[in-house]
Amino acid sequence: QTPAHLGVIKEPSKHASAQEWDSFHSLIDERQAYACQRTVPLGSDGTSRWRCPALNGTVGCAARAGSTTAARELDLPIITGAPEHMPKVCTQDSVGLRVTTDKQAVILKTHQKFYWGTRKQVALAGRRTFVEGWFGTFKGDSSANKNRGSSLYTGIVHASLEAAVFAAVTNIINLRAWHRETRLGDPNHPLLADAGSGFGFLFLTKEQYEEFVEEHLGASAA
Repeated sequence: QTPAHLGVIKEPSKHASAQEWDSFHSLIDERQAYACQRTVPLGSDGTSRWRCPALNGTVGCAARAGSTTAARELDLPIITGAPEHMPKVCTQDSVGLRVTTDKQAVILKTHQKFYWGTRKQVALAGRRTFVEGWFGTFKGDSSANKNRGSSLYTGIVHASLEAAVFAAVTNIINLRAWHRETRLGDPNHPLLADAGSGFGFLFLTKEQYEEFVEEHLGASAA
């Protein structure tokens, strides 16, 4: 019973104006009133439970006694035409849905934390841009330059240490890039200072270590 003009709502383009976004969100809010409420979130077995919007208190419906009176008092949408053979969602407190294919997951979007198109959902999805940018710096040839197979270690300790170092370096690169563009950071902060000499480490054999000590410590003592 959702009105036809709410059937397809296209998200504004990347460079849309604030007015276009406001119009989009207004339509989404209007459509959300007709949406079922999720009462049990998507579980590991692909099931979730949903309740009709009349029980949720966002619309009035002739199929739910008393809901139309409340809807009139609250100025909510009212669904007047009940189907001859009402589905279970109209007669039960809630109904279960089960996602069994990827196509169903895309169509139903039951895994979404917020209703699609709302301001909260758009803001949450927008964070992906920053996450993708972070990984671009992490793997970029001119930045952290971390790629699959570039380091081969045995043991989770070595891998964890390297992951922490590369994550820290990537964050510093992004922080300095932000400061260069905005000049909003503290120029005296150590993390925003010009990069000095590079540092690294090598795994040495016992013989290599002893040779290194003898060469450098011996020269210092002399």
